[in-house]
Amino acid sequence: MFAVSPELAERIRKYNLEQNIEDMQTLGFTVVKDVAQDEFIAGLRSAIVRCCQEDKGQYFGITKKGISSDLLLARDPLIAEATLNPKILTMIEFMCGRGAQISQVSGSVRFAGANAMPLHCDQSWLPAPFPEHNALMTACWYCDDTTDEASGATKVVPGSHRERRHPNPEEVKAEAGARPLVAPRGSVGMWDGRLWHANYPRAREGERVLLHATYCRLAYRPLEDYGLELPL
Repeated sequence: MFAVSPELAERIRKYNLEQNIEDMQTLGFTVVKDVAQDEFIAGLRSAIVRCCQEDKGQYFGITKKGISSDLLLARDPLIAEATLNPKILTMIEFMCGRGAQISQVSGSVRFAGANAMPLHCDQSWLPAPFPEHNALMTACWYCDDTTDEASGATKVVPGSHRERRHPNPEEVKAEAGARPLVAPRGSVGMWDGRLWHANYPRAREGERVLLHATYCRLAYRPLEDYGLELPL
């Protein structure tokens, strides 16, 4: 699964992603830093907030203290640019193979008092046991510091991707081994589609703004269809 071509190995070295590659194999998640300048992150944050305010989506089924927006790829040039970031695409190729596709691009804004998601896997449509190769990979652009539980950080269970199944109801309730994914503003948190994860309630004032970009292997159908929105 983790074979690397000479060309990909060169890009991994170029972008200093060796530790991130190791994290993905052992933990099932990683945080990629120095992906863009602060000015870009500020502009990306504004674009996400604008789209979420326009759409007022239900934040992936959570209606309390949060809004979201889907189908964002064509909504703002900065969002499209983020999905094509060369560092991120290098990680995507390592995890999802050459020819991986954009599956879903969405944004979310969580406010103080936002409740938490339950533990889950992103490749939720696949029955267990999962294939040896993951189906997809998620890249979350953190436009605000999410460095502790109070900030509403992503919750991850290290190594759970190796279970190759969904967490059962008892495991969802217990969240054994879960910890916050520490992601400073301007970093990108990435995780295997098989990883058990959720998030913590946001107790801090202010907002947590994220761009959620999901990529899938060539063999899988993307969740979103941009055929009518993007120029040929």
